[in-house]
Amino acid sequence: MRLFIFGFCCFLLCPLTSSSGDHRVQTLAFGSLTLRLGDDEKTTLTALSDRYKSVLEFGKGKIGGVDQFIVEKQNDDVVGVVTFVNGTLSKAYRDWTPNETSAYEVVRSIQGAIEAIKDDGLCTLEAPTVKEPGYLNESSMIICGAKYIEITAISSSQLAGKTTVSVHEWLDDGRSNKK
Repeated sequence: MRLFIFGFCCFLLCPLTSSSGDHRVQTLAFGSLTLRLGDDEKTTLTALSDRYKSVLEFGKGKIGGVDQFIVEKQNDDVVGVVTFVNGTLSKAYRDWTPNETSAYEVVRSIQGAIEAIKDDGLCTLEAPTVKEPGYLNESSMIICGAKYIEITAISSSQLAGKTTVSVHEWLDDGRSNKK
């Protein structure tokens, strides 16, 4: 299964690696709302609140002026998370993870995430792994400037023998990672 998904990603990545020399602003779509790094916090939160069931605050200002909010649809599915540093958008992710994690649905979600970044210029691949006793986190990342896709599989003894899979599209200027 992992080999198939990796092969599928590599196949879809081929057209991504052609650089056009274009330096347009990278964006992240939350439905009809387009987010850009540096967007105003109040304006963005108002626009998200108008479109989604809830925008839930967590961790406001606890670490160096960083404010984070979870955005949820009407059915309580998470759309993503937005992070602001000193009142401007610093990081956001859109959750492409399917509710049903069959191989077919996971591949469809990966295809959707790749479609969202395919025009963002030259991309690179990374495959970080974290191994600890009772825990394994394996990721594949397609990085295109300030945007990237992260596909993660986690196996942990804390998950009662189950595994978890996630597919996220990120937009990140790196400011919220500094402490």
